[in-house]
Amino acid sequence: SLEQGVANFEVLIKLARTANDVAQDAQAAGEADRAERMYAKAVQYAERVTKEYPSESDAWFMLAATTGKLAQFSGGKEKVRIGRAVEDYYRRSIALDSSNALAYLVGGIFNRELSQLNWVQRLAANALFGGLPDGSLEESKRMLRKTVDLDREMLIAHWELAQTCLAMERKDEALVHIRQVSKLDPRNTEEVRLKRKAAELLAKEES
Repeated sequence: SLEQGVANFEVLIKLARTANDVAQDAQAAGEADRAERMYAKAVQYAERVTKEYPSESDAWFMLAATTGKLAQFSGGKEKVRIGRAVEDYYRRSIALDSSNALAYLVGGIFNRELSQLNWVQRLAANALFGGLPDGSLEESKRMLRKTVDLDREMLIAHWELAQTCLAMERKDEALVHIRQVSKLDPRNTEEVRLKRKAAELLAKEES
C-alpha cells in the first residue's frame, strides 16, 4: 500500500541517517574502525532505499552523503572511483528535486575537496579512470550559497560555506558565516561539534 511504502521509505532513511550519525560520533571520538563500519552500514541502507525508491530525491542525497563519508577510509584508486559515484548521486538528487538543500551541500563539499587534489592525484585519476569531474572553489561556493538560500537555519551549510571562503582566502566573508554558526541551533551531534569549533575560532579571532 502507499501508506506502507511511505513508512518503509521513512524507516530506511532514518536507519541510514542514524548509522551515519553514530559513525560521525565514533570518528570524532577517534574510533576509526567503528566509524568505518558504521559508515559502511549507512551506505548499505542508503543503497537499499535508492533501489526501492529510485524516484525519491532524499534517497540519492543520502547515498551521496554516506558514500562520500566512507570514501575517507579508502586508498587513492578507490577514492577516485567513489568520487565519481558521489557526483552522480548528488546530481540525481538535485534532478529529482531542485530545492533539496542537502544535495547542494554535498555538491559544495565535493567540489571543494576536488579542487584541493594535488597534481599527482589528478594524474593518477586520469591514468586510471579517464579523469575526474572538474571541481572548483567557485562551484563549491555557488552550491553552498544555494544551500544557505534554501535553508538559512542549517548550521552545517554556513560552516561549510565558511570553509570554502577560507580556501578562497576570503576570511572576512568566512567569518560572517562562522558567526552565523555560533548563533544557530544544532540539529544533530555533528552540528554541536561544529558550533563548538566556531566558538573557539571566534574567541581566537577576538583575543
